[in-house]
Amino acid sequence: MKGVAMKSLGGMIAGMVAWAAVLLVGTSAQAGMVAYWKFDGDYLDSSGNNYHGTPVNGPGFGSGYSGQALQLAAGSGQYVSTVTADLLGLTGNTFTAAAWVRPNATDGDRTIFGTVTGAYSQGLHLIIRGGRAHFGFYGNDTGGNQTIPTGQWTHLVWQFENGRQRIIVNGQLDASTGGHANFQNTWDPVLIGRWGGGNYFDGLIDEAVIYNDVLSPNQVKYLAAGGDPTNLPAPDPLVYYGGTPTGPVLLGPTLPNGKRNAYQLVVQPEGLTWDQARVDAMQHTYMGVPGHLVTIHNMAENLFAAAFGGGDRWIGFTDSNATSTLDGRTMPGGGSSSNQFRWITGEPVTYTAWAPGEPNNSGGEDAGVMRGDRLWNDAAAGSTLGQNNVLLTQYIIEYEIQAEGSATGVRILPKLGPVKADGTRSAYELVIDPSTWVAAKVDAQNRQYMGVPGHLVTLTSAAEDTFVRTFGNGWIGLTDDPNHAPGAFEGGDQSSWPSPPQGQTPQYGQKGWGWAWVTGEPLTYHNWNSSEPNNSGNSEHYAEMTPGWNDLPNATGAARNYVVEYDIQWQARPAFRSRMVQIGAGGADTQLNTAGEALSVALGFGVGAAAGNRYQIVTDASHDPLEINYGSGSAGNFPLDNPYPNGQPDPGDDFTVRVTSRVFIPEGEWTIAFAGDAGGYLHLDGIRFVNQLNTYDDWKGNDGTLLYNATWGHGPTLGHFVVPPG
Repeated sequence: MKGVAMKSLGGMIAGMVAWAAVLLVGTSAQAGMVAYWKFDGDYLDSSGNNYHGTPVNGPGFGSGYSGQALQLAAGSGQYVSTVTADLLGLTGNTFTAAAWVRPNATDGDRTIFGTVTGAYSQGLHLIIRGGRAHFGFYGNDTGGNQTIPTGQWTHLVWQFENGRQRIIVNGQLDASTGGHANFQNTWDPVLIGRWGGGNYFDGLIDEAVIYNDVLSPNQVKYLAAGGDPTNLPAPDPLVYYGGTPTGPVLLGPTLPNGKRNAYQLVVQPEGLTWDQARVDAMQHTYMGVPGHLVTIHNMAENLFAAAFGGGDRWIGFTDSNATSTLDGRTMPGGGSSSNQFRWITGEPVTYTAWAPGEPNNSGGEDAGVMRGDRLWNDAAAGSTLGQNNVLLTQYIIEYEIQAEGSATGVRILPKLGPVKADGTRSAYELVIDPSTWVAAKVDAQNRQYMGVPGHLVTLTSAAEDTFVRTFGNGWIGLTDDPNHAPGAFEGGDQSSWPSPPQGQTPQYGQKGWGWAWVTGEPLTYHNWNSSEPNNSGNSEHYAEMTPGWNDLPNATGAARNYVVEYDIQWQARPAFRSRMVQIGAGGADTQLNTAGEALSVALGFGVGAAAGNRYQIVTDASHDPLEINYGSGSAGNFPLDNPYPNGQPDPGDDFTVRVTSRVFIPEGEWTIAFAGDAGGYLHLDGIRFVNQLNTYDDWKGNDGTLLYNATWGHGPTLGHFVVPPG
């Protein structure tokens, strides 16, 4: 059973999906390993170079990602000293350093690899800074973007390649900047868990390894999947780091067929070829619908797409008729020298916006580019299509959701956020209307959702911070202006002050002293940028997310978008009508007997040891689908254990998982996508079905009821319905 998944444009309906992944590894080819500390009860180097570590202040060992791990306690000054950076290859033109980390705290600087010296290009600090990975040579640094969670394992990689600093988190490129001088310190020993005068790590570090080479993307992904650092696969030139969808998904203008699609910007900091972007776009989904490079059919759509990002961006236009070595697909164009450009979807070409003199096929250019002025240019499509590699850091993705309705403006529906400490969830809405902080605060208070008034977003955890950052930069509800937040007072320039420990309110001498949330909630989560708040010009009293926090004045020159939070205190309430079966080698039959157990699974905590790795159910009214994740396995190969739900020793294909969920769908018009490969059933009451948007499978709708029976092996079925008032 693989299941089904459904979504509405702004609210999820119900459903389930099971999925699996397989990692294929080629012939082994070992990069230049210099040191490898397993920390399996000792500090020995397992590379064969005998660069063994020396414990300082009595660090210990705990349960690791693999075997045991180095355990460093808060406030203990514990770390491990190794050999000098030149012996470890860190002063050369290329190196890769990697480790599994499970931090207890991520505020301030939490060191994985470092040196004592603090001077330009002489102070190594490969660390977590303010909740995100950081690559530092001292004054010669690169900051990461993704929040590193506490209490769970994360794989971190730092690479240096001929002046480029690269941060990779869990196998995905997080940040990359060029033009950096080599690390120049040849005398300090490299320390694991400390840099400078302290900056100690608090938590577990495991499988720390250094190579004097730059590992390829497939090798890094192999390590992030738990692979053996001593037995890397051969570099695969067809594997690359994909892009990250950035900012909101927006509903676009009305197309010639009267329907509307969804659009988003995707960013990859080192750039992708057109062919790589084409394949990468298909890996991202929205409402269960895979994306593709944007196709443009009229001036309104061109103007709308141009608002995503800036500069040169890939679009889904090509005149190539070559076959890609990435995925074996033959391109639909008329041929490289023909200038007969066609959309990758096969849609008819009804509109173009070529710049003067374009396309000119200069040197072989088969790929469409949207420039910063909204006009189009042609560029080389990449070596996998037989052309040069032109790398662009942005592309525009389109999801063919085919929603009904005329475009009357951009609407971004509120989205449910992460689970808070009390087990509830708030709803969040991005407002794209650059405003002063005070104007944003007033507007937020005048908005309502589900009858609950809004407020500028307050960030109380790393999970909430990470979630809100997906909306992009903008105002948050933090200020030291006593006129706008209870308990606030002007705290002055705090650029040189340290952040307080997470979970504690700021005291004098700590960042955030005098700052308060507009709701009066305690300020116990902290994410200020390293030199903020600085109260520049004695007028910066209002906080923005950048993605760390920065203070700004209430001035039209500092106008920002903003996120409104609605404290709806949402709780998922799934009801399980039949037994869930845990799968996997040695897995035990698991019966969910109580509402408490059911809710713990619904919130992703699982039931019993390691149950969260076996299945996970997420129920909400956001852009994410309800899903049941059955871990490993493939279609027709789910290794269940006795007794089976049907009471037979061999279940064959005769088993089911049934989940009934209650979700809130606000009144209004919605589009739903229902997809899977092994059947499913959807029943909604209290709606008015409008029309089916395609013809897959059996969909029936009438006033008051929507009934859908999905057959085996079906594709996504989309439909449009209305939730009436009341």
